[in-house]
Amino acid sequence: MVGGNNKFPMVSGILGLMLTAAGGIAYAIMGEMGNLPLTLIWAGVLLIVFFAYTQLSLIQKFVGKRSTIYGANTFVMTLVFLIIIVMVAYMSVRHKVRVDLTDTGRYTLAPQTVKTLRSLPGDVELCRVYIIQSKAFGSEIGGLYGAASYIPEAWDEFAQLRLGYYAAATALVAALVLFRFINGKRLGRLLRMAPEKREAFAEATGVNYRVARIQVFLISSAALGVIGAFYASHFRGASPNLFGFDTVAMGLAMLVIGGLGRAEGAVLGTLIVVFIDRVLIDLGPLRIVLIGVLMLFVVLFLRGGVFGIKAQFRVWRDKKKSENRSARAEKGGEMLPEEATEVRDKDELAFRRYDKNQRDFLKTLVSDEVIEEFKNKPLGQHSEALERLLTYFRRQPMVDKYAIKCVEPFKAYQIVALSGISGVPPRLVEDKIYSSREDAWVGVFTRRIQDLLES
Repeated sequence: MVGGNNKFPMVSGILGLMLTAAGGIAYAIMGEMGNLPLTLIWAGVLLIVFFAYTQLSLIQKFVGKRSTIYGANTFVMTLVFLIIIVMVAYMSVRHKVRVDLTDTGRYTLAPQTVKTLRSLPGDVELCRVYIIQSKAFGSEIGGLYGAASYIPEAWDEFAQLRLGYYAAATALVAALVLFRFINGKRLGRLLRMAPEKREAFAEATGVNYRVARIQVFLISSAALGVIGAFYASHFRGASPNLFGFDTVAMGLAMLVIGGLGRAEGAVLGTLIVVFIDRVLIDLGPLRIVLIGVLMLFVVLFLRGGVFGIKAQFRVWRDKKKSENRSARAEKGGEMLPEEATEVRDKDELAFRRYDKNQRDFLKTLVSDEVIEEFKNKPLGQHSEALERLLTYFRRQPMVDKYAIKCVEPFKAYQIVALSGISGVPPRLVEDKIYSSREDAWVGVFTRRIQDLLES
């Protein structure tokens, strides 16, 4: 079964990770390693071991990729950062140290108070109540309260909460409608035509992106002012404590998890974060860790957040379809019949068939003598075999075509690949530095020969 169907090991690996995560969550909720968490974790570990045993070559190939190495470095650095934050929080909880730096000892108990507390027979719990409407206490937190509210004070608590809920929902819908209106009209199209690092191209086509950005800034500022006024009316005042670090971090988590740049993603991310933070409140501080792990997973594996899973799945599905087509038969650049029906320009079919036959012929011309001939004489007249290879390399399209970048004149050169898109700089192929232009030519030639033989 393992040799005949390669999908089962892949499914076992994914299922193993899911079962292991489910076992950990069950342990966190139950508070003890009972039969259910232990069974889930052991089943997940066994499936992961089975996947690693059957797909060892695939794992080795995946680990050897440059993208995997860079991703692992990012994951390790992020994990170390999270561990440091957790350790600092743990130390601050276990070892609380507070120092009163005021000249008059404002935040230190008086000796008479300490003496009175020590004379009491049992433990004492001190509750400090801040009257934030008072000048004596309101100045301590920088709050300004006592503003008029749209919620009648005569209503009971449940009615006030219900009115506040529906008012906040109305404000949310109004913000989404405003976003849709701007994004779908001319102003939104102008902004999409001038993204970051493409302003010069947009300006060359007659798009005044500066005015569009200023208009969006003014509209956003006015909308934020209205929302701030609603917030002050809802809480009957304003204070910096309403938007502390915890609130800002939660807002960032909502945007990252849902998907940046998508209004629907922000709503979905809010629902997920609020569900974890409020519904799973019995988990205690573990729910904050769960939100952080979810953010880390989204940043590492999802391009557009949770709301972008559908588009990312389509790209992955199309990629797998192409891989399956190429695995059915060795066709090189030639199309299979079911793929040919999807191409409107039938001339492309003939061109691909001709290009495949030409590459098959050019592969027979590659030899050590031809490579040595190019090393000895990169320019000028060459043998027929080398001339055919160079002609084929020179007429390739500009996308991912190799070129030489001069790092330092007459001293340092590197190999780059052209993007083929106006305004997009070429990408660096390798970090190797060539001491002369001739050596760089040889490096480009050997790379083209390698690509030809691997095609």
